[in-house]
Amino acid sequence: MDTSSDSESESSSEPKRKCTRSRSSPSKDDMVLEILETIRSSNNSAEALEIDCCFAQLGSTLSSLLSLRERIMNAPDGSYTKYDLQEVNDDIEHVRAKKKALLKEQSAE
Repeated sequence: MDTSSDSESESSSEPKRKCTRSRSSPSKDDMVLEILETIRSSNNSAEALEIDCCFAQLGSTLSSLLSLRERIMNAPDGSYTKYDLQEVNDDIEHVRAKKKALLKEQSAE
C-alpha cells in the first residue's frame, strides 16, 4: 500500500512541477530585448519613454519640494537639515533686501 500511495504522490507532484514551469516569467534578458525592440520599432515609443522619465523626475522633485515645508513645520527645535536652513536663509535675505530698498526710498524722500 505504501508503494501505491508513493506512486500516486509522485504522479500528482509531476503535474504541479509542469504547472509552475509553464507559469515562469520570461527571463530578464528576454524582457530587456523586448523593450529594446519596441523602442527601436517606433520613434514615438522612444519619445514617450523620454517624456515618461521627465514626468517621473518632475513628480519626484515636486513631491520633495512639497514635503520640505512640512518637514520644516514638523521639525523640533534644533534639528534642521542643511537644505531647510538654506531655504530659511534665502527668505531672510529676500526680506532684508526689501527692507534696504524701502529704507533707501524713505531716505531719498
